[in-house]
Amino acid sequence: MRWYATMLNLSAEKNLKAFLIQNDIQYKKTHDLEFLNGACENIDEDFEDIFDDCEALNDYGVMPKYPHELYLDDAIVEKAILSAKNIEQFVYKKLDMAEQIYVVSKVSDEIKKVIFEMLDAKIPLDNIRKIAKLSKEQLDEVLHDYDES
Repeated sequence: MRWYATMLNLSAEKNLKAFLIQNDIQYKKTHDLEFLNGACENIDEDFEDIFDDCEALNDYGVMPKYPHELYLDDAIVEKAILSAKNIEQFVYKKLDMAEQIYVVSKVSDEIKKVIFEMLDAKIPLDNIRKIAKLSKEQLDEVLHDYDES
């Protein structure tokens, strides 16, 4: 489960960095979502709207030097997925269409990796659909990609 949460954190991180890159903003090398969101908020104060989502995902980032134990259950992962989706949808609305197309494919791949891991772990499809808050059509698309991989 830690891996799922880390991938969701990376998804949010890539979205925030895409917005900064689109706006020609240099940022320090970091995985800190609150810091990145603050840098985005300096450009567009609406980013305050997703601060709570960034805060919720921040503990799940890559922390190779300072690992710590996290308690994760289905409800926590479900909230993490919702936060990642909120950030993704918010940033997509802020990006130009050309940037959006690039980021959508990148983020979709990361979220699919999480779902692929759930499938490999034999988590029932109904549970995956509920946890990831996917429509039947979205799940069918992911399953098609999973079968091809």
